[in-house]
Amino acid sequence: MKIFQFLIQNKKKEAEANIYVRMRVGRKIDIKQRTMFFVPVKNWDDKMGIVKNAKTSELKELVVALSNVRLRLENAYLKAELSQEKIDKLWLSNVLHREQQKEGALPETLIEYFDYYITVKKSTAAAQSIKKWSSVRQKILAYEVDRNYTVQIKDVNEKFRIDFEDYCKSKEKLSANYFERVLSFIKTICKHAGQNDLDISPQLHGLKAKKETVHNIYFTREEIELIHRTPMPSEELENSKDWLIISCNTAQRISDFMHFTNDDLVDMVTGIECIKAIKIKQQKTGRLLEIPIFKMVKEIMDKRGGNFPVSISDQRYNVNIKKVCKIVGLDQLVFGTKMDKKTKRLIKGQFPKWELVTSHIGRRTFATCQFGHLPNTHIMAYTGHTTEKQLLAYIGKPQNEVAKLSIQTLMNNGWI
Repeated sequence: MKIFQFLIQNKKKEAEANIYVRMRVGRKIDIKQRTMFFVPVKNWDDKMGIVKNAKTSELKELVVALSNVRLRLENAYLKAELSQEKIDKLWLSNVLHREQQKEGALPETLIEYFDYYITVKKSTAAAQSIKKWSSVRQKILAYEVDRNYTVQIKDVNEKFRIDFEDYCKSKEKLSANYFERVLSFIKTICKHAGQNDLDISPQLHGLKAKKETVHNIYFTREEIELIHRTPMPSEELENSKDWLIISCNTAQRISDFMHFTNDDLVDMVTGIECIKAIKIKQQKTGRLLEIPIFKMVKEIMDKRGGNFPVSISDQRYNVNIKKVCKIVGLDQLVFGTKMDKKTKRLIKGQFPKWELVTSHIGRRTFATCQFGHLPNTHIMAYTGHTTEKQLLAYIGKPQNEVAKLSIQTLMNNGWI
C-alpha cells in the first residue's frame, strides 16, 4: 500500500480541482494536506490518484511535478522515521512547503520560493491567480527536468532568460506574449525575494521579452443589436445569447457575469434619478463595482420575468456563443488567433469572425465601443481596471480609428 496518495475533492466534470495529498501509515497516521496544484476534473483518475489523458504540455508537466512531490515526501518520511521525528499534519505541511524546513531561513531556489510566495499570498489572492502562478511554477519545473539543473533565485539573469525562452518556445510552444507574462511573474517572484534580503541578479530588473501585436476582435454596436434581435433555434442558445449581450453591456469577466443574480440588484441614486444597478465584487480583483442596468439587459430580464438567464459552465458558454454568432451571420473574414484542436496551441490567420468569439469578447466590446464616447476613467469604473494602460490594452480599434475619435472634440475646441 502506498503511503502517499493524491486525490481531489471537487467532482464537477467541467471544473478544475485542487489536488490534495493523503498520508496513511497503518492505523496510527491518516492525514491530508492541500497542495498548490490544480487539475481539470475530467483529467483525473480517482481510483489511481493520477492524471489521466495527459496529452497537453501542462498536464505532462503536472505529472512530472506530482512525481517529484511524491519522491520528496517519501524521502522526508524515511528520514523522519530514522530520527523518530513527530509526524503529523504540520510535518506534512512543512515538507510540502520546503521553505519551512530551514528553521526560518527563506528558500533560495526558484521553485521553492514559488511555493513560499504562494503560501504567503494565498489568503488574499484570487483562486484564479494562484492557478496561474502554479502553472508558471510547473513550467519552470519542467524546464529544470529538461536541463537537469535547479534554478537558483540569483540565477535569473539574461543567460537564464535566453535559455528559458528558447525552451518555452521550442518545447512548450508558448507564444511570445504568453512567455512575456511568464517572465514578468518570475521577475515578480525574484523581486519579492530581493525585498526579503535574498541575493538576486543585478540584471533582473532589465530582463525583457519581446511582445507581438495582438489582434483583438470585438463587436460593433450594429453587431450587438443584430445578435440581440436574432431569435435562436433553441432555449439553450437563446440563454447563451442573452449572457453574451449582458457581457457586452456590463464589461465583466465570465467569472463575474455568469454569477449575476437578483440578489445583486441595488438602487443607484444619481441626483434626482434612481435606477437599477448590479452590485458585485470582482472575483479576480476583489473590487466592488456598481453597474447600471443598460437597456438591452433590462429587455433580457423583462423577457425572463425579471430574472437573469440560467448560469452554465464556461466551456459550454464558449461553444454556444460561437454557434450563436454563426447563426447571426458573423462570417466575415478577420485576422486573429484561435486554438488548434490538435496541438492545443494558438494559431494565427484569417478566420470567419464567429470562430474567434470567446467569453472575453463582451468585456473587450464594451471597452472598445465606449472608448472615445466616455472618458477613460468612466470606462474604468465599469471594467474595474486601475490604470489607463490596462484599459488601453483592451481597445480593439486600430490606432488610426482611435485618432479619428478625437477630431470632432478638437474641432469643437477650435484646434482644427
